[in-house]
Amino acid sequence: MIEHIVRQGDTLPQLAQYYLGEASRWTEIVEANQLLYPYLVPEQRTAELHPDVRAVGESIRIATEPPYQRVEDERFLGEDLSLGWQGELGADAYGDLACVSGLENLQQAIRMRLSTPEGALLHHPTYGSRIEQLLGTKGDENTLRKLKIELERCVRSEPRVEEVRVSEVVQVDECEATLHIRPLGFTENFKMDIQLNEQGVKI
Repeated sequence: MIEHIVRQGDTLPQLAQYYLGEASRWTEIVEANQLLYPYLVPEQRTAELHPDVRAVGESIRIATEPPYQRVEDERFLGEDLSLGWQGELGADAYGDLACVSGLENLQQAIRMRLSTPEGALLHHPTYGSRIEQLLGTKGDENTLRKLKIELERCVRSEPRVEEVRVSEVVQVDECEATLHIRPLGFTENFKMDIQLNEQGVKI
């Protein structure tokens, strides 16, 4: 039995093909989790959503025995517009809007999530982090532990992240930390060194 974290774009036939080898076995996932139609929704949970429907960021159980097929391909991490440190759009060599894809896109998404105070987005109240509440406070052991816990919580809320470990958290005028992140569907971690201050996150 494994747990899969629901992400935008997931469908039950797609997950059945990925983990069970046959798209037609999607009903086994429904039965194992006692899901109700529409089964999965491409958004975070709202108060109106039935508890037996899974939202983005929530887990479902899939009865399979490793090894199961895992596709270690950066294309599954998606593509998005390239954003600067202040959220400004960039341009490519042809004058079009620049894009980022793969691991670079995931890193950008994590940077934006960490830089956004939780509750700052009206229709996404759980998006963002509480790190700004800790920056600038006394850098004692208790504060550093809180920073580490909040970094892990915030990064883990990104639907494309399967595992995260935070090491080497240092706080002086700004927070410095090393993140070890394994994207969903990958077998290896990648390292992400970050600096956080009141202006945002730098990689």
